[in-house]
Amino acid sequence: MKGVRFSAYPFVRTDSDQVLTAADLAIAFSDPKVRLWGITDGKGDDIRLTYAKYQAQYVYDVDFAKAPDVAYNRAIGTGNSTDNSATAYPDAVMVEFHYPGFDPQLSGMDWRSLRLFFEQKDGTWYLVGVVHGAWTI
Repeated sequence: MKGVRFSAYPFVRTDSDQVLTAADLAIAFSDPKVRLWGITDGKGDDIRLTYAKYQAQYVYDVDFAKAPDVAYNRAIGTGNSTDNSATAYPDAVMVEFHYPGFDPQLSGMDWRSLRLFFEQKDGTWYLVGVVHGAWTI
C-alpha cells in the first residue's frame, strides 16, 4: 500500500477502505470528489462524502490535539465492535488520542479516539493508517 488508509471504525477493511496517496492528500480539502468511505454503524448506510466532510465527521470530529489520554501501541478506546486495527497494520506503531467521554450522563458512551499508524521505511516514518473510534451500536 502506498498512501494512507482511512477507516471510519476500528474494524479496518484492507480491501475496501479508502487509500489516499500523497497527491490525493495535497488537494484533499478542496477536492469535490465524493468517495465511498465505508458504511455507518447501526444503519448500514453508505458513507459517501468528500474528503473534507469525511475528515470533519470521521477523523477530527473533536480536537484530538487536546485529548486527555494518549497511548503508544496500546488501544484505549474499545467498545462492542470488532477491532482488527493492530492486525491490519502488523509492522506499524500506533499512537492513539482518546477522549473518555464528554457528557457525564452518558457514562462514557460518547467516547472518541483517533489512532494513527506509522510504518518505517529506510529510516523514515510514514503515516499509513488513520482509524477513528467511537461508541457504536
